[in-house]
Amino acid sequence: MSLYAVHVRRVALALILSVSASCWPRPPGVRSAAVLAAGTTEVGELGGAPYRIDIPPGWNGGLVVFFHGYRGGPVRFDARAPDEMAQTYAPLGYAVAQSGYSAGGYAVREAVGDAAALRAHFTTRFGQPKETWISGHSMGGSITMMLMETQPTTYDGGLSLCAPLGPMIGYTKTLAFDPLVLFEYLFPGHLPSPAHVPADFMTTLERTAKLEKALDANAKASAALRRFTNAETNKALAMNLDLFTYILGELARRVGGNAFDNRDTIYTGTGDDGAINAGVKRYRADERARALAISIYTPTGRLVRPLLSVLDVSDPLVGLYPSDRYPEIAQIAGSGELFAQQYVRESGHCAFTPQQVRSAFEELRRWRRTGERPPPGAVP
Repeated sequence: MSLYAVHVRRVALALILSVSASCWPRPPGVRSAAVLAAGTTEVGELGGAPYRIDIPPGWNGGLVVFFHGYRGGPVRFDARAPDEMAQTYAPLGYAVAQSGYSAGGYAVREAVGDAAALRAHFTTRFGQPKETWISGHSMGGSITMMLMETQPTTYDGGLSLCAPLGPMIGYTKTLAFDPLVLFEYLFPGHLPSPAHVPADFMTTLERTAKLEKALDANAKASAALRRFTNAETNKALAMNLDLFTYILGELARRVGGNAFDNRDTIYTGTGDDGAINAGVKRYRADERARALAISIYTPTGRLVRPLLSVLDVSDPLVGLYPSDRYPEIAQIAGSGELFAQQYVRESGHCAFTPQQVRSAFEELRRWRRTGERPPPGAVP
């Protein structure tokens, strides 16, 4: 056979393969390159967990897996409505995947499993991301810390936002149980015992208004409670107290009883610590419930990749929890150089602008790329 004939046969074969490839169906569900280039939003449900995926036009191939904070039930997504996190990361070219979790409350374990299913679904639908980051608000920020410790090579880095980083049982006692113990002493009869919240307790606007009215009626006692909790107004304090009561009730149902013990707690910063410590009720934890609550997660501080935490300067929900708790844990574990903490000069819980979140994320990306740890202090 002549060289010319061989060449003709090769060209013909190449054309046949090219046509066949263009006609061959893609694996079920896989999106085309044209669709991905234009951007897309997908909502659905995986194993009982609602989810949302946003891919911006001109997607850079990177993914941010985002975890929401504490909610009473699974979060539902509307593809027709704009999404805050998608809009935050779109200018940087990143896709965002969010699970609404298959359960409400302290759904930490559910969130971990739901996120794994969502990542697998994302890869099946859109391909393996070039890089994958993790972030979360409030309880979602604590889950971010947890996954950076327990799945050290799954994510390129973690961005924890407005989260109390420490043992779950520790920050729940500090932020919810202890303020309600003081409220029970200062304002008896307005809320159920923090150790025995009825199963049907739900937060209501009507109750919040009544709590605010009670706080307004006793200026001295409410001032002591605001001083202890760092709440700026009685309105904010009333909302927190109602929410904290629900949270303690939900956790008690999850672990089978009261997990908190304050028999050896010394309350300080009230303005009258002697009277407070002599007068508050002392509760003994149910040991089995306490053990189950501890098992939800207690941080080790062991990190392999960078974790950046960003807090609000004045946060009415988590501001009372010591911000140096996790830096100490990481330092003791030998991972101090892989944790950094910054803040924004805002008042409120998770009161970040999209630009502030993007700036913090850029700090995290630069850290991963160059090894240069972000400086402490305000977010650039």
